[in-house]
Amino acid sequence: VTGLICIGSLYAISASRNDVVGYARIIDGDTVAVGPIHIRLAGIDAPELHQPCYLHGSPWLCGVQATVALHDIIDGLQITCHPSQTDRYGRLIATCYTGATDLNRAMVLQGWAVAYTRYSRAYVDEERQAREAKRGIWSGTFEQPEKWRHR
Repeated sequence: VTGLICIGSLYAISASRNDVVGYARIIDGDTVAVGPIHIRLAGIDAPELHQPCYLHGSPWLCGVQATVALHDIIDGLQITCHPSQTDRYGRLIATCYTGATDLNRAMVLQGWAVAYTRYSRAYVDEERQAREAKRGIWSGTFEQPEKWRHR
């Protein structure tokens, strides 16, 4: 493909934009890997893999469900990620797409991630919509993922 430098048979990095294109391995609800490249979805924060949420007082592993939701949204399709920076763990911070679907936006709109307003206000409206419709983690109660990680 013109404009791409192939690094392997399953992914590539665009020579002109540093985009990452390929098939994703889902790490959790806001992190994927394309080949050896780990990518954190920009502007969102999903529950950690083992983080519980509560529905009618009963715990459920909403972090696992957020991971499944991201897997379902990607649905085995190739993704394209537009990185903006690298975090302290060496992951690219990026907005990722399958076709025209913004994965970051979809995760917040479906209620499986919150807008990570500490870093971006990009998905605040989508979070409000998910909260009002009681989608995903908003169907019950939960601790903000950032707070849960730091505890």
